[in-house]
Amino acid sequence: MSKRTREVWHCDVCGWEWLPDTNKVPERCPNRECRKRNWNQPAFIEVTPEQLAIHLEAMKKEPLGSGSTCPDCGGLKGLHQKGCKAKSKKSTPSKS
Repeated sequence: MSKRTREVWHCDVCGWEWLPDTNKVPERCPNRECRKRNWNQPAFIEVTPEQLAIHLEAMKKEPLGSGSTCPDCGGLKGLHQKGCKAKSKKSTPSKS
């Protein structure tokens, strides 16, 4: 008897699993009840302790609702989305 291993796609939204037809990543979940386009994106943002510390420090200076989102990616300051240009820029602390 032989053992075979196959790749399985998994929807992070509804938990549906299916065997791929091709090597192309599907645009949406094939589950009739789901059909989400963000099927392969986690429902939460993973944050390192350093990022959390930066975010909490920014919240002390500028509370939510007062322009505390990044103008480039729309994420909360200190918690930038993937590919954000501001994330790679090193900012110098301003003294008031």
